[in-house]
Amino acid sequence: MGDERAVEIDTGTGYGIKQPAYRRELVEVEQGTPMGELMRRYWQPFALSEDLTDKPRRVRLLGENLIAFRDKQGRAGLVHERCAHRGTSLYFGRVEEDGIRCCYHGWKFDVRGRCLNQPAEVDGGRHRAKVCQPWYPVEERYGLAYAYMGPPEKKPVLPRWEHLENLADDEYVEVRWKPGYGPLNDQPYNPLNFNFLQAYENTLDAAHLPWLHFHHSGDQFTGAPLMRVDGDDAELPPYAHVKNLAGQIVSGRSVLGVKQGVPMPVPGQGLFLASNEAIVPNIAVVATLIDLLYFVPVDNTHYFNFLLFRSKKGQKRGEFDLVHMGKTWWELTEEERQSMPGDYEAQSSIGTLPAHNREHLAQSDVPLALLRRRLAEAVKDVQEGRDPPGVQFGADAPPLRIGAHGMIPYTPATEGTTF
Repeated sequence: MGDERAVEIDTGTGYGIKQPAYRRELVEVEQGTPMGELMRRYWQPFALSEDLTDKPRRVRLLGENLIAFRDKQGRAGLVHERCAHRGTSLYFGRVEEDGIRCCYHGWKFDVRGRCLNQPAEVDGGRHRAKVCQPWYPVEERYGLAYAYMGPPEKKPVLPRWEHLENLADDEYVEVRWKPGYGPLNDQPYNPLNFNFLQAYENTLDAAHLPWLHFHHSGDQFTGAPLMRVDGDDAELPPYAHVKNLAGQIVSGRSVLGVKQGVPMPVPGQGLFLASNEAIVPNIAVVATLIDLLYFVPVDNTHYFNFLLFRSKKGQKRGEFDLVHMGKTWWELTEEERQSMPGDYEAQSSIGTLPAHNREHLAQSDVPLALLRRRLAEAVKDVQEGRDPPGVQFGADAPPLRIGAHGMIPYTPATEGTTF
């Protein structure tokens, strides 16, 4: 007789696992894609103003290869890399008084793409007015150069931010591009090698803070600047430990995106609410640490950051690298990174593109899910002909006001109120 004992069948094995898939409407940024069209309705920073000179600079932005320069009149330009004549790269061009000249046949274009001269043609090119080098409008503010890459008839004003305006005599807006981690490469502003959304969502991921940065890998914020309470001069230990997070994370819609409050006990100071905000489509405010943080998509699988700080003159709030065991990220060995991972290891190991269909979101992921919903709603706004959140028109548009308020005292009376 055969063995009639019951055979236990394994469950939960990797056999038959779903092939990874991501939400294309939230991730892909090329022209014509849902997120790409949303991104193009906003001014996107692409360079520090000081980096735009008479030396052509390669820029890859939203999947497009571009050339940035500043002509001898001081005007900033951003044009497609390939010359409209025969396709030679304008990276090898020469910047002159009124434009950039291609190295191959000398065709010259100004910052608005107009062809000014064709040396080999009669009269410098009798039909040159019919030729246009594709270009994008550029404006500068807060030490950054911004491009508008969307429909010309929908161009908004370049926004001002209330918390970066009306500076005192001893204040300035400090700008930085360097992240605190990531393999160094030879590309402008050292783009990181995964999708912007993975890093952008992290600004609302309160659950990772106590576990990754304090419990799993030890205190990774010893190199960060001290935090201040609601704008006053009282200095606090950076990112005090958060315990028992479940049910304590406060999140909700803001005018511009999603805001989040996390109770944080601060030794000797009491309980505070750390208030962050994610601003559609790719900006964040991080409680008293970073006043404006851009996650700029290079393409579907790369992004870079710009960080803005309201600083006192002589102060460099942005000059910090997260230090662990006395080392910056670049000084850690591979063995140390494996045993003490940080944001880069956690986010980049997801992959260059996320596998949204394999995720299992939990209660602590509510702010993240809300951000995805807000992004999807903004995408739908654009698809259906409405203006997305935060775009403004008219020279008299007021500065935008953020919903985050840094570190504010947290008491039972605070619960259920605006944060």
